[in-house]
Amino acid sequence: MTTTLEPTSIVELLDVPPEKRGLKWIHESLQTAVTLELSTLPPYLCAWWSVKDPNEEAAQIIRSIVFDEMFHMGLACNMLASIGGIPQILTAAKSLKYPGELPGRVRPGLEVYLSRLNQDSAKMFMAIEKPEHPLAEFDSAPTIGKFYDGIRDAFMSLPSEPQIDTRRQMKGNVGDNKLTILKNREDIVRAINVIKEQGEGTDKMPNDPHIAGELAHYYKFGEIAYNKRLRLVQRDPDKWEFKGGYVKDPDMYFMAKMEKRPWPIRSPKADPLLMAFNKTYTETLRLLEKAWADGDETAFGESFLAMKAMRKIAVDLMQIKRPDGEDIATYGPEFLVV
Repeated sequence: MTTTLEPTSIVELLDVPPEKRGLKWIHESLQTAVTLELSTLPPYLCAWWSVKDPNEEAAQIIRSIVFDEMFHMGLACNMLASIGGIPQILTAAKSLKYPGELPGRVRPGLEVYLSRLNQDSAKMFMAIEKPEHPLAEFDSAPTIGKFYDGIRDAFMSLPSEPQIDTRRQMKGNVGDNKLTILKNREDIVRAINVIKEQGEGTDKMPNDPHIAGELAHYYKFGEIAYNKRLRLVQRDPDKWEFKGGYVKDPDMYFMAKMEKRPWPIRSPKADPLLMAFNKTYTETLRLLEKAWADGDETAFGESFLAMKAMRKIAVDLMQIKRPDGEDIATYGPEFLVV
């Protein structure tokens, strides 16, 4: 199955009548899901790495979300591999635009960009993770949650149980999450529910027992954006607002908002680091693609080592002042495939 550079719009995918959503539709949808999950990592990683002390609460919150997103991407890749597909991870990365909209025409009009963590970027992250819940405003655009609902329903509506291929699926710890082999349709449904409840598309109340005390990503980013904890302010019906205890702003590296990628003005000091980061990022993606293409668990493990190397280069970049813009503004990683 060939994959175009641009992921298919989820609007187009969801416009296909449910009775016509067979395996081909599921293949295409899962590749879009892989691209969508991958697209959140560069902006979230820039925000995480821009916090000077990794033990700061904000850094720990974003770290947990980054590993959740990596886990979600792993689940989408396992789902695609389970029906004979090969996740096109390098192709997905090449299609991403920063600044630009999310892939698949999710959240039309939302500009996603790379920068340090601040209130503006935290609010952008909230918009990415906007749930199907009364605390968030509704709009007419298809949500990530509805998209995953469509994939789940398509799996369950197949006329017969698909032959599940476990040979190229990956397993292992991804942060606090455990990536496991999907063996049947029920495993796939559970995987989709996990993706929705942890982050994009949750329809759970913040105090829903299914979340087991863990806030979905939207609410975690909200506490950073508003410097206030989420608090229940009314019962029957429950009403939640960011009016709780104070959430501290951490000390930051002042990575500038990247208005154009690559950085249009480069300094001799930053240039080799930018090149080194892009090469390491590309190698990380190559290893991940190899893992699911060949069922290569060694490549899967090596991808995490490459990602650790990315952090060191990124932090070094965030300490190099740019020759234009604010006096304190610094460089940051470009996340270009080279």
